[in-house]
This record gives sequence, C-alpha cells and structure tokens, in this order.
Amino acid sequence: MEKKKVQRSKMQNGSFPYDHFFDLLSGKWKSCIMIAIDYEKHIHFNAFQKLWGISSKVLYTQLTELENDGLIIRQKMNKEDKQTTQYVMTEKGKSVMPILKDIYLWALKDLKDKNMKIDPRSFEYYMPKDRKEKKSASSEEAEHSAGSEAAPQKTETTETPGN
Repeated sequence: MEKKKVQRSKMQNGSFPYDHFFDLLSGKWKSCIMIAIDYEKHIHFNAFQKLWGISSKVLYTQLTELENDGLIIRQKMNKEDKQTTQYVMTEKGKSVMPILKDIYLWALKDLKDKNMKIDPRSFEYYMPKDRKEKKSASSEEAEHSAGSEAAPQKTETTETPGN
C-alpha cells in the first residue's frame, strides 16, 4: 500500500518541508505508536493492539510505514523457544520526539482551554503518575458514591508532562 503524498499544485518543484513532516507522521495511530515506543523503549504488536484497540491490519500498515520511513525498526527476538517481534525507535525517530512532545503539550492546553473532554489514554505515556492517581481517585469515588446519593466529582489534571 503506497502512502498518499500531499501535492499542492502541479507547478510545485519539490516537497514543502511541513508537508514532508506531516506525510511521515500522518495516520491516526503513528504519533501514538511513536510515543509508546519512546516511553517504553520498545513495544510489541499485541501490547499496542490491546492498549489502543486498533485493528491488526491498520496497526500493521502504520508500523510498516514508520519502518519504511526509517523512524522505527522491527526486531525479532527468541525467548524460551518462542519468537516475538518488537519495535524500537531509530535515531531518526528519536529526533522527531521533541517535536511530538511539543505538539502534545500544545494540543493538551488547547483541549483544556476549550473545555473539551480528553481521552484518558492520552495520559498513558507522558503522565503515568496522573493516570495512576486518576484510576485510584475514580475507584475511591465509585466506592464513595455507591454508599451515598452524591455523584462523583470530576477531577482535572493541571500538571504538565515532563520530557
């Protein structure tokens, strides 16, 4: 499957750098894949699929495109008579991560400014501390509300992720 490249006009002589960057990372799951690998240092196909609920076909396509673009590499591992595959970041992929982190911070602020709902999975890699606190707070609220008529209070995260 060949990726579609952005073409502004037939008179264009070459690629625009912004278009090239977004061509490399376009696709619903590519930034999530890159972030997961950056945080975990490697990721297995099934682990990513389980966390995000992405179809095998789509995940395979996104991983293949990232690999073909030189941002990640696929490594086959032998563990206890069982062969597994993991994906790791290349140096080129690592060089993109500060940009993706800045985009994440900007988007998080914009979502909060617009009072929009934020998918809790958004905190999996850049705010794991907040994720654990939210889960325990949600558990406590559920236990508390089960014994009373009051609705649970919505908690909001104000901490920004670290690098």
